[in-house]
This record gives sequence, C-alpha cells and structure tokens, in this order.
Amino acid sequence: VILISPEDGASDTLRPRLEAAGGDPSAVLLLNTAIGLNKQKTRIVKRPFSLSHDLEVLEDAIKYKKAVLVILDPLTAVLGRSINASRDQDLREIFTSLAQLAQRTRCAILIVRHLNKLASRGAGSSGILDAARVGLLAAQHPYEENKRILATTKNNLGQKAPSLSYQVIANPSGIPSIQWLGENTY
Repeated sequence: VILISPEDGASDTLRPRLEAAGGDPSAVLLLNTAIGLNKQKTRIVKRPFSLSHDLEVLEDAIKYKKAVLVILDPLTAVLGRSINASRDQDLREIFTSLAQLAQRTRCAILIVRHLNKLASRGAGSSGILDAARVGLLAAQHPYEENKRILATTKNNLGQKAPSLSYQVIANPSGIPSIQWLGENTY
C-alpha cells in the first residue's frame, strides 16, 4: 500500500490506527513528500507531494513496492497548487492521468474526499465523483449518535453493495478503531 496522507502524523495517528486495525506498517509506504527544485531552480528540496507534478514519482513507488492500493487522503491536500478542485477541466486532466497510471500498474486508487460544510455534497467539483468508478459515503447514522453508515453512492463495476453500519471505538490502548455492525437498510 502507498499512503499519501499529509494531514495526519505518521507516528501519532497513522501507524497506531493501522496497527489497531491489524495492519502491517512494513507493507505501507508513506509518500507525503517528493524531491524537486526550489523556485529559483538552484537547489534540490523536499516538498509536499502533488498529483499535478509527481505522478511519475507515484508510478515509480507503485512499481518499487509492488503496491496494489494507493490511498490519497484527502484529495484536496494532494492535488497541487495549480489545480482548482472546483474546475472540471483541471480535475479531468489529473484524473485521466491517474486512471492511466492505475491501468498501467494494475493498482487500485482510493481517494478520500470530505463533505463541504453544508454536508450536502463533497468538496470540489462534481467531476470528482464523475471520474470515479465507485463512490462510497460515510455518514452519521440518522437515529443513533454513536453509529455511522457506509453506503454506496455509485458503482459502475457491479451491483450496488448493501449499506453497512459501524462505530468507532477505542481499543485497549485507546486508539480509535472501527467495529463493523453489519448491514442496514439506509
């Protein structure tokens, strides 16, 4: 797995949650930065990973790790400064290249996108979901405060899956983890 998650700390958030879920940290490559030139192009610097500039870096990492999954969490943090998340043309350029990369490497790409403040739709252009083959929505359960629902909103690859209920609980070490509660009718 290649994880690009610049908003969460590796040692205090990502690793403990991965281990709480039974994951193997040695099977995950964290790719939050890339090497590039400074603005004056006079020296090599480490900079935040950017889909608009670093698809070749991502492809090399996929091949090196023999990755089967790339997680971008959240999309808006890794698009790059030159990409406007509200402009379909900007997004389609990135997503076309990303889809081609996925096909070449046979690697699935999971994109995390947050809801906007009104929670009526995802942040950015509707082109984000248009480009996806499958869309999932994690939302608050309508009647139970401590439960959440994971529902399919789009599936171009097969039948729509049933919605699932879950809750976030602390494991014995106090690390948040997911407890699946089964299917629901929402």
